[in-house]
Amino acid sequence: MNVVKMRLKPRNNRNRTISFKCSNAQMLKCSNAQKALFVFFFIGPLLYLADTDWRRNQVIKYDTVGYYNYLPATLIYQDLYQLEYYDWIDTVYYPTGDYFRYALRIHPETGNTVIKYTCGVSILQLPGFLIAHFLSSVLVNYESDGYDLLYQLFVHLNNIIFVCWGLYLLLLFLQPVFLFLLAYL
Repeated sequence: MNVVKMRLKPRNNRNRTISFKCSNAQMLKCSNAQKALFVFFFIGPLLYLADTDWRRNQVIKYDTVGYYNYLPATLIYQDLYQLEYYDWIDTVYYPTGDYFRYALRIHPETGNTVIKYTCGVSILQLPGFLIAHFLSSVLVNYESDGYDLLYQLFVHLNNIIFVCWGLYLLLLFLQPVFLFLLAYL
């Protein structure tokens, strides 16, 4: 039997030591949890990037393109009210498959084209979009149209970073409530 001693600092700032008695088999379970975290955070994104949608340049599609449309419409095309550029994007990148102008609606009173999704997700995608837009203007092989593969890559990397950051913040929130080891499981 091994004895694991941990010093916890609860909200009342008094240090206390908790000791756990665990066998070698239980210690191996902790290493299995670490292996699972490794697979989730490192192998998982690699498998995600190996998906065939990346080869067909169709990663931002369907609902994702509805949330994402705000960024190229405002920052590249300056056309948030008519979205006249989107017909060209629809024919080149096919972001919604066979559904033409999938995420767009015509407002009955003004006649303006309206994106039917909210802009909150696109605000979170803004850092990845700006990095991709800078790199596409510097690199020769990429279009600066907002939908090229470089934009799709950086927006998805941005999303993965936000997911990892959210999981880390959840861990910080759960640590005072639960035991230290249980927060990692």
